[in-house]
Amino acid sequence: MAVKSTNGISSLRVAAAFFAVGILWSHPAAAEGALAIGLPSDVAKSGYASGYSYNAKTTEGARKRAMEECHKATTNEKARSLCKVIETFSNRCVAMSMDPKAGTPGVGWGIGDDLRAAERQALVRCEATAGPSRRAACVVQKSNCDGQADAGNRCETLSGDAAIAACDEAIQKNPRSANNYNNRGYEYRNKGEFDRAMSDFNKAIELDPGDGVAYNNRGNVYRDRGDNDRALADFNKTIAVNPKYDRAYLNRSLTYLYSGNPDKALADINQANELDPKNAFYALWIDIVNKRSNLPSRLAQAMTQVDMTKWPAPVIRLYLGQMTPGAVFAAADDPDADVKSRRVCDANFFIGELALQQGTKEEASRLFRSAATDCPKDRTARTGANAELKALGITP
Repeated sequence: MAVKSTNGISSLRVAAAFFAVGILWSHPAAAEGALAIGLPSDVAKSGYASGYSYNAKTTEGARKRAMEECHKATTNEKARSLCKVIETFSNRCVAMSMDPKAGTPGVGWGIGDDLRAAERQALVRCEATAGPSRRAACVVQKSNCDGQADAGNRCETLSGDAAIAACDEAIQKNPRSANNYNNRGYEYRNKGEFDRAMSDFNKAIELDPGDGVAYNNRGNVYRDRGDNDRALADFNKTIAVNPKYDRAYLNRSLTYLYSGNPDKALADINQANELDPKNAFYALWIDIVNKRSNLPSRLAQAMTQVDMTKWPAPVIRLYLGQMTPGAVFAAADDPDADVKSRRVCDANFFIGELALQQGTKEEASRLFRSAATDCPKDRTARTGANAELKALGITP
């Protein structure tokens, strides 16, 4: 899956002789913001101080950070001494507006459900304080969105068509962001729109050649299309850029495995497991590759590393002879339909692999067909199921 998170803490202060703004953001998965204002009675003479925060983890943290930024504003002491939090918000947008000419009173701010609404409020306030002769001079100096109101964050955290729409918006606002193209490409791949996915991954790589995730995601598209040579080249590039990215080793391992090179497949899946020894899926893939190479199972040892209270622990117990296929499917049940879908996908594939090892090809084929048909397109089990059906001479 595409990496859909970015972390950063920064601040921005825009200053003129009369104006200063402070901004601070934190983890984008959080969604708390605050706006602090220091507003003297004579803005034209004494200036104006402002600070805001967004995507803070807590409301109290957002208030604290907004005040800190307001007190750092590069205006005079009188404005800074008047700083106070005037509003907190969650999953909304904030904007600041000003008359850029020094010694003028036009300033404004706004908080709205979307960026356009926040900027409109800020401009209205600025125009109201600027006076008739300076209203047209007011401009939006800075604006940002918090949590799900942020197009880039929505592009990162949503899925399907909603994510694509958010990514479209985010790209329009920031066409130089490789991450937005990467995330949209990921969603297009999940819809089976490989040409669009490839175009977006190519653009992400063009904008940020050092982003290994985009190479990894493009490699998945090449593999989906059956172009294993180009897939391997992209996985190689991913690992060269980020040698600690375990998913790239998994993807390269599967490409080697289904290209008839189990030795290289085993080396890569072992490396993925070294990077993340608690990943139960890696333990299962190691077992599958070991069986292809007539090597002993290591699942019993893996049980000491992985959390056997969570999925896919029932699949591990099945492989160790401690559960039945029916019990695994029962364990896959979950009130969340998406969670259940992913688990049933995994169960179909891994039980199919076990059936294949036991020589029951008809049952294996049935289970692989179910995985190939019903698994989400970004699920590794779907990739494996399609490859196994092809190896069995069955059109996926």
